[in-house]
Amino acid sequence: MTELIEYIDKDICFKLPKQLRQKRPILFFRGNLKRGKPETHMSIGIDTNFNTIRVNAIKELFKNTVIQNRSQKDKVERLGPCEFGKDGLELLTSFIQPHTGYKFYRWDLIFSLGGKYLMISITGGHDLDDFEKLSKEVIMSLKFIG
Repeated sequence: MTELIEYIDKDICFKLPKQLRQKRPILFFRGNLKRGKPETHMSIGIDTNFNTIRVNAIKELFKNTVIQNRSQKDKVERLGPCEFGKDGLELLTSFIQPHTGYKFYRWDLIFSLGGKYLMISITGGHDLDDFEKLSKEVIMSLKFIG
């Protein structure tokens, strides 16, 4: 079981795997890939700077990614409404690293939480069920402060 710690700043708080380190000054966290544990292959990026035009543009980008990926090696696992927040959209893609055969996943979500939109991008690998379970713990812990 991956140990989670709480991250708190002036705007937002959430839980994330203990092994991830923030890459300042943005809300981006990445593991140390040399350690080799599945949770250290994870990265989490959170963006809270949105207006209606930007939200709609990102949703269109998700839909266009599906069309573009038909000719690439990335596989779209899922695109549709997300189960988090309000009025959300998710895009889950996977790809296999050619040199190692390691399978990575990228889960992009945009949704409204407490009247504010946020986008979260989580990349990780290993088993899809384990990746989704850990990612859901992070997503469900998100809260805006104030």
